[in-house]
Amino acid sequence: MGRLSSMIRPLNPATTPEFSPYAARRPARIPIDFTSPEIGRRPPVALILADPTEAPPLLESLQQIGAPVVVASNGAAGLRLIETERPAVIVVDLWLPVLNGLEVLRRRSEATPAFLIADFTSPGLRIEAVAARVLALIVRPLDPDTL
Repeated sequence: MGRLSSMIRPLNPATTPEFSPYAARRPARIPIDFTSPEIGRRPPVALILADPTEAPPLLESLQQIGAPVVVASNGAAGLRLIETERPAVIVVDLWLPVLNGLEVLRRRSEATPAFLIADFTSPGLRIEAVAARVLALIVRPLDPDTL
């Protein structure tokens, strides 16, 4: 497996090895369209990160693909941002002040594609992430080229 598969782990029950012994072991490619004719603008990517030093590399990667970005630094602010901005994609840190990343994703009202950033992975965390409708778990250290 390449570098991508060691960093991003898809959490779809049909393709996650913990849930299906016959599943492919390659990460799923997830097409995301940043145009939305319903709202007349490009919906942003929501970055909800506890550590502001992680934001610049992620912002640079997203700007290279032309995605607008909105940022929050705690779970409560992130949840408000999700509800008001209606992002195309959510990238959220597991360990956030006020509300953790999983709780933010559980409380969101729409099924917006979401990626969870964590320092580790475990079967329990993966099960909770699937329940919170997370598409993939991104394990630190973050590599902007992979994202």
